[in-house]
Amino acid sequence: MKLVLFATAALALCASCGLYRTGPPQYRPGLPSPPPNATGEQIFQRDCAWCHGPKGQGTDNAPALRGSTGKADVDFMLRTGRMPLSDPHEQMLHRPAAYSAKQIEAVDNYVASIGAKGPAVPKVRTSAALRPKGLALYQSNCAACHSSTGIGGALVPGKTEVKGRISSIAAPALTRATPLEVAEAIRTGPGAMPSYDARSLSNGDVDAIASYVSYIQHPLDRGGASISRVGPVAEGAVAWGGLVLLLFFCRWIGTRER
Repeated sequence: MKLVLFATAALALCASCGLYRTGPPQYRPGLPSPPPNATGEQIFQRDCAWCHGPKGQGTDNAPALRGSTGKADVDFMLRTGRMPLSDPHEQMLHRPAAYSAKQIEAVDNYVASIGAKGPAVPKVRTSAALRPKGLALYQSNCAACHSSTGIGGALVPGKTEVKGRISSIAAPALTRATPLEVAEAIRTGPGAMPSYDARSLSNGDVDAIASYVSYIQHPLDRGGASISRVGPVAEGAVAWGGLVLLLFFCRWIGTRER
């Protein structure tokens, strides 16, 4: 009887340990979406202050939001779903936004009111006429990291350990980026990306790049298969693979004829 009780207790302990270790540590509990009429301050204090500080002064978990940070920085992070995080060491990935456009604007304005003085949210104008200029600017400034077709790419081979977490260092794909998100990224330089002010790239240049990125998301494929638009290496590999198969097929026919 004692043996049965001991085994039961051991199994319960193992199960509880397994449940405890499931998923990353939670620094901020999962919360439902804020009410539609919530103010920017209310949303910030509920979802952001635990990491950035109640006045945006920064903590050990996240940088301050004063000074060089501006509306464009905050808007980009919220609009692309990279914020808020449940763990300060969690990798920031492009996800669906946690807030509505109105709520994001409210948080933008609140962060600006507590001392953020960085770039404002840009106003983007896109058109087909800007694409040739955007192609040249994209190839010279963006393609080295995001690839010529916008599918992203690794900046550092392998993976890097950041604060005890293994994280890949890569330029994200632009396949879901909106023109506004492209413009905000250019002006703010999120992550390892450099920022470009108006002296480096004018507003017209930013509009042209945003127009071209919108185009490469849905380009006109004039015949043939796009092969996910990963570039000539994959296309060449498919061509060589087809050639090898053709040779084997010819060899098989010749063997059967004999």
